[in-house]
Amino acid sequence: MIRTKEQYEKVMQQIDLLMSKGSHAVTAAEEETIKLLAEAAQQYEQKLYKVKAPESLQGILEMLMFESKMNQKQLAAFLGISETKLSFVLNGKRRPDVDFLKLLHTRLNLDASVLLQAA
Repeated sequence: MIRTKEQYEKVMQQIDLLMSKGSHAVTAAEEETIKLLAEAAQQYEQKLYKVKAPESLQGILEMLMFESKMNQKQLAAFLGISETKLSFVLNGKRRPDVDFLKLLHTRLNLDASVLLQAA
């Protein structure tokens, strides 16, 4: 477990050193070491850098698209709405209507109270 910045920097140096060998030269044991070190570094980073959850509907949808590796066209198709409608909502040119919010709730399993507060 990483507790200090110095420990974190040492772990990152170890990861860099192992990865500099190239994927063809890393042994299975070294690969496992990289994985364990990276997980420890990630846990430290998550404690140190808190990311605030988005509060706007646009922010929620953008985060969802990022996490799902979707673009607007793919999200619109998944939701069964036009790309234009989604684009207008994301760009703040149109307020989401009740049907749109219901769709987000049912298709994306988003909390209705969060959607209503964000809309």
